[in-house]
Amino acid sequence: MNFSDVINSSAPEDCFRQYVMPATFNIETLFDRRDHIDFHFSYFEKASESFALCGIGIGEIFELGCGEEISSLEHRVREALSAPVVRPTQEMSTLTEPTVLGGFRFNKNTDPDEIWEDFGYGHMILPKILFTKRLLNQDSGEIVTFLTVSPGVSSFEAISILTQLQKPNALSCGDNSKSMAVVNTDVDNDAWRSSVNAISKGVRKNQYRKAVLATRKTLTGKFKVASVLESLRSSYPECFLFCFSIPRDERGVLSFLGATPELLVSLDGKSIKSLALAGSIGRGTDRPTDTEKALTLTRSQKDIAEHDEVIMEISNRLRSLTDSVIVEQTRLRRLNNIQHLSTAITAQAETDSSLLKLVEVLHPTPAVCGAPREIAWGVIGEHEKFDRGWYAAPIGWIDSRGRGEFAVALRSALVEEGKAWLFAGNGIVGQSKPDIELHEVNLKFKPLSDALGGTQDGH
Repeated sequence: MNFSDVINSSAPEDCFRQYVMPATFNIETLFDRRDHIDFHFSYFEKASESFALCGIGIGEIFELGCGEEISSLEHRVREALSAPVVRPTQEMSTLTEPTVLGGFRFNKNTDPDEIWEDFGYGHMILPKILFTKRLLNQDSGEIVTFLTVSPGVSSFEAISILTQLQKPNALSCGDNSKSMAVVNTDVDNDAWRSSVNAISKGVRKNQYRKAVLATRKTLTGKFKVASVLESLRSSYPECFLFCFSIPRDERGVLSFLGATPELLVSLDGKSIKSLALAGSIGRGTDRPTDTEKALTLTRSQKDIAEHDEVIMEISNRLRSLTDSVIVEQTRLRRLNNIQHLSTAITAQAETDSSLLKLVEVLHPTPAVCGAPREIAWGVIGEHEKFDRGWYAAPIGWIDSRGRGEFAVALRSALVEEGKAWLFAGNGIVGQSKPDIELHEVNLKFKPLSDALGGTQDGH
């Protein structure tokens, strides 16, 4: 493709410039080239809705410091997104807007360890160039991909970046990363059982109501991000697919990626949406056993109580910002290898509501931290001997109209070319049984372990 035919070099460079890509352009193919190109990548996708964002490079970055509130970025982000926009046609003006993408640490008050230090305490990125894929017409299924070039990025630079992405990547030819992956487990089963017992005992003694215990595994091998994302997209099309990549000079590219089923919060005009997702069980090997497992989950007093805790906490936090909170009917959310109790929660935004403020108020929910929140944070610090980094934290996007959504970064891994760190966790309550919890956490490792080419516990 000749990008000079797409980008108008005479457009002013002190504003956002938007273009419509040819129908033959496929946003997913960008990742076939990205593994050996020295640019930041920011990616967020909802395949089931034919929606994707892919940002390349850094036009501007908005970083958090230790202990800073997420909403402190609001003014800087709004100001950067307020520049004029030159669009291909006026009819396209409501379909896409200048957008920032990024994420934050699970615990803003702790310092990143050595594997997370490149991601800092959290940031939002205004990419140099951004691709936005949207469903143009629901009835016809027509999809359009927009290209947005940020202010200060010359047409020459934009075309140069895009041309690099189009070059064949000889290093990826014949790469069979999956067959080369080997699992090295970091999970100490005895330590896990001991922590589950201790946390469960604390709940029964009324020291707290719940705490979420996470753990980490490592895989070694040769990993290609494009292949991992394609595998996740194919297996979990109903999830949020994400990838945030940071080039590190001679140390290669470090990517945080995953496919998460959990929405933290979205804001579209006055409409606020959130999701309570807690209580889990595996899938059956056939329809009768799958149905039996589903019935077991929906009748489990332990899982129902855990789920109700999340509903209550999200609802109460939203009510601190708006009076119009509606809790919808609890349903079963079935994924490829696991099923959850799921309840949608909606609300109407007040005049001064902002998405970053909503993220700040809701994170972390009891589904990924526990309750009460501050006590659960302390329990996590006592039992987890690693840094969660961006795992179980908010990742997402905001556009210039204030619209956007943040998911909870579950089913995720931090990946470099030769090594990957996988993260998973369970909510522990008074009735939790160590062996059941150990089985469940291994189920949650499976999406990334399979996508990266590993098998559980080296088998």
